[in-house]
Amino acid sequence: MRKDPTQDSVLQYIDSILDTDADTGQIARQFGFSPDHFRHRFSVDYGISLAAYVRRRRLTRAVRELRDGSTAEDAAHKYQFSGVASMSKAFRKEFGCSMKQALTEGDFAGQTFPCPEYDREQVLVSIAEIPELYMVGRPVEIGGAEASERLDRAAWWIDHSLPEFSEEEKQQIGAYQRDVIAMWYHPEELPEIVYLVGPVVQPRRAAGPLPEGLIAVHIPKQRYAVFQVRRRVKAPGRQPEMAEDIRHLCRYIFWEWVPEHHAETDKWGFTFERYHESKAMIYLPLLPENG
Repeated sequence: MRKDPTQDSVLQYIDSILDTDADTGQIARQFGFSPDHFRHRFSVDYGISLAAYVRRRRLTRAVRELRDGSTAEDAAHKYQFSGVASMSKAFRKEFGCSMKQALTEGDFAGQTFPCPEYDREQVLVSIAEIPELYMVGRPVEIGGAEASERLDRAAWWIDHSLPEFSEEEKQQIGAYQRDVIAMWYHPEELPEIVYLVGPVVQPRRAAGPLPEGLIAVHIPKQRYAVFQVRRRVKAPGRQPEMAEDIRHLCRYIFWEWVPEHHAETDKWGFTFERYHESKAMIYLPLLPENG
């Protein structure tokens, strides 16, 4: 069930103290619990840790303050960040883009920061207008796969090995650190659909000459349903349970979530896996709300 800060007394109270240094103890006492018990109950009831929820809400508020004309220094101070650099770093780590990008995307912030949605499968779901992305990948040879099999072949690279990129290749393509996309893709130059894995890169580098064997993909700005699994990603090849989580998530999305929510997916858009920092997410392209 989606939690609404305007209709939930716990979330209302948390929202009211975001610009203070209130700690878990104060919040817990407000509702008659010990800090440890409250943290546990919050995680169970909302599908996200209390600390993560507070951080997301503070970052959301900070963006709104900037939109309303506040300075970055004032927003950072008001929402308990040590400085602008700390706030900016936390924002990129949490949402996968810069605050500047969020500010230039119209109502991007409002769509990207709904209260996390929790369901019985421990999946966090949000609807977001995602800015365009560029990735450069290397096709992974895994043999032919019918469409019905691809759900079980998602996250294939996690329990195998990530295609290697030399440091020279990374520099040439402008690869971002710890931000990887994997997808099924049909390059014009190849006869079959391939599983493509590679880093998110700087746009201007993706348009230039690429090292042999690499393929650049432009993922245009689009509205997505973003599904995040709660387990944190470790090194590829060392966490087979993560691969199973992703595959289970894919089945949940297409067999349960889409039919249950009557979601209008964009069959021409890119469905992809994204592994950013220690988070694993599936991006499902949706048609425009009025489309």
